[in-house]
Amino acid sequence: MPAYNVYLANLGNALNQEQQNQVRTALQGWFGQIANTDGALVQWVTSASSIAEHELLIYFVPSELGSVARSLPGYSGPAGGGDGFTVWAGNLTASEVYVSRSRNWLAEIAFHEAMHNKLHLGDRDLHALDGLARIPVVAGSQPSANNITRMRRALNNRHTQWTGGWGAYSDPFGGL
Repeated sequence: MPAYNVYLANLGNALNQEQQNQVRTALQGWFGQIANTDGALVQWVTSASSIAEHELLIYFVPSELGSVARSLPGYSGPAGGGDGFTVWAGNLTASEVYVSRSRNWLAEIAFHEAMHNKLHLGDRDLHALDGLARIPVVAGSQPSANNITRMRRALNNRHTQWTGGWGAYSDPFGGL
């Protein structure tokens, strides 16, 4: 079986190259543990024409004001608060990390949002768990054994990733 793909999008050049490398390296290690023998490939992309339904896409935006997830078709609520946001509507799922709020723990927040994405758990249910599921997420934290096990079981869950974030980010009306 091919490697499990995790796609990362740096919207608005929110991250410099060093930050991108740090995030990719941390996530590569964690998803490598999750994907086990199949391995994982974590990569920064500037577009995504084809993402398999079981793979992940996480947008990194400068701040909550630049939220793209709030533009997800079928979603009518506000942008998320805190350090990141994951939302699903219909058969689409979108995750984002707010760089300005989480600059010192970007990989940790990205993993947290990936857990919302793959497990489809809301704040109350996910945040009651341990490791990187718990809030507040702290710099230098690691996924717990429970986090790894839950994500391994959910890796093939089919939650179509919304690829409209690039367009929504360049839309001055935010898709409204």
